[in-house]
Amino acid sequence: MINLDTKKMKESSRRIAFREFGDQNSEKILLCIPGILEGQNSFDELVNFVEQHEGCRLITVDHCGRGKSDWLDEGSTYKMSVYLEDLRTLITHIHATHKRLTRHLFLLGSSMGGILAMSLASQKELRVKGIVLNDVAMTVSWTGLYNLYNKIKQSGDSDETVEYLENMKFDPRLIEAVKSPRHVDIGFNVNFLGIHFHNALHDFKGPVLLIRGEKSDICTKLDEQVLKRLAKNAEVMCIDGEKHPVHYVPKVLSKLSEVLSLHKTSASLSDDLFSTEYQKLDSYSMLTCV
Repeated sequence: MINLDTKKMKESSRRIAFREFGDQNSEKILLCIPGILEGQNSFDELVNFVEQHEGCRLITVDHCGRGKSDWLDEGSTYKMSVYLEDLRTLITHIHATHKRLTRHLFLLGSSMGGILAMSLASQKELRVKGIVLNDVAMTVSWTGLYNLYNKIKQSGDSDETVEYLENMKFDPRLIEAVKSPRHVDIGFNVNFLGIHFHNALHDFKGPVLLIRGEKSDICTKLDEQVLKRLAKNAEVMCIDGEKHPVHYVPKVLSKLSEVLSLHKTSASLSDDLFSTEYQKLDSYSMLTCV
């Protein structure tokens, strides 16, 4: 485990954990942003894929309170603005350390991570080239929001959820935090259809790819249409039989290869060899955030 801050950390500072794979000298960088109760291991299918191609530097990250990243102290609250500031720090670090002067940063956001990705892309100083959204658009319907929070509420005290949080090393306070309306504290507006993040892609000119699950109860056909109406450069891929979030099935990986202009160099590893071959799966770097 590498600590990137050689100075003594202030009491108020904390660290977020991230991993890197693929071609460190590539012009293309793909930063994967997890959802509410996801960790960066949600993107392990992409690791195998990227390692078999050239032309992409892949970076995965844990939000604070998840996985290897530090938990917030007792006086702080988990909310989307905190995740955004952490990601801004990480993106600044990525730009500062990338070996090529020419770079194209793409963001892949899963569920809540997609909303964060859109907000980051609207900040021109972060130089985001394109976005991939996993089953989330600019609108979250009341039905979708109800379904999401109902699942969290029903599973919050279950033995299965408690075991999951422990295995993923999540802060137990997360369940209560994400159920609170204060968790969504970035710009949005509401109407009878749902919550809208219409300003999330304000002035963003890069490509936007939405990967939507056919059976998703979070990202609907209507949400897809709203995205295409408000983001003229948006493309939508609907994956048959998939729910929320969409798995990185071969059809999705093939599309990502097209978006990132990747070139295959070797065959993919089988699942049993994958976990032993890539020891970097358990190799994390730590970045200090304040």
